Amino acid sequence: MCKKLFYGVAILLLLLTLSCDKNTKPEGDYVLIRNLTNGNATLTFSGAGSVTLEAHSEHKWYYADNSKADNTDSLSFTYIGDYLMPNIRVVHLTKGEAAVTELAADCCRLRIANQSNAIVSATVSLNGEQLNTLQVTANESSYLKLGQFAAEDSVTVNYEGRYVFAGSEKLPLVLDATVTCSVMPDAGSLEVINSSSGTIYGVYFRPTGSTDMGSNMINMPLWLGDYRIIKMLPQSGTVIVNIGSTYFQEFFNSVIQVNQTLSIVVNN
Repeated sequence: MCKKLFYGVAILLLLLTLSCDKNTKPEGDYVLIRNLTNGNATLTFSGAGSVTLEAHSEHKWYYADNSKADNTDSLSFTYIGDYLMPNIRVVHLTKGEAAVTELAADCCRLRIANQSNAIVSATVSLNGEQLNTLQVTANESSYLKLGQFAAEDSVTVNYEGRYVFAGSEKLPLVLDATVTCSVMPDAGSLEVINSSSGTIYGVYFRPTGSTDMGSNMINMPLWLGDYRIIKMLPQSGTVIVNIGSTYFQEFFNSVIQVNQTLSIVVNN
């Protein structure tokens, strides 16, 4: 009786030990993934979700939790990051052994920061070849990733917007880093809306203290319901609108301010 009880307890202890061993992660049973870049990296595992690594951080992928192989297998995952182009990584595994894989930067970033109150169009070129054209929302930034081919080279950004006169900036690129092109407003705009029964054939601006009304700022007539937005230097003066062939309507004390639009409605 005692011998049977002894054997029963021994078998029970053995089963408990095997069960504990099965649920314990062996010390070397994982893949260590290191993000060596200066930005975030997002890893996506097949059927096992995703994880985001901050700059210069690491993640342990445990073999016991994820692998179905008894002896050897491989881990594959896709990744993308601030300074990582989309790619896939395959790591060969050996049960009971730790593996290490490192993600090194393979691109750089260009940031176009629009400081104006309207959309800015920016064209990016490298060595005279146009790479991309971005429409940057007012008071926001757009990013463009460029591969290793562009690192240590320079890009040219040509930009223009409602409140930004055409400009250009050349910027050196650095691998694993972001360079910024800040687009500042340097213009205002005049919006002319035709609510009259006549056709507007000319819009002029006479600066304060001057008698010169300058040249016509529109190249096409404005019919009833039409409007035109004219980019201008900041200044004050009188807007003069030519309606029909001989009638001129004047809008005194008109002020064109940087980063703002002055709207004028032309009535009968």
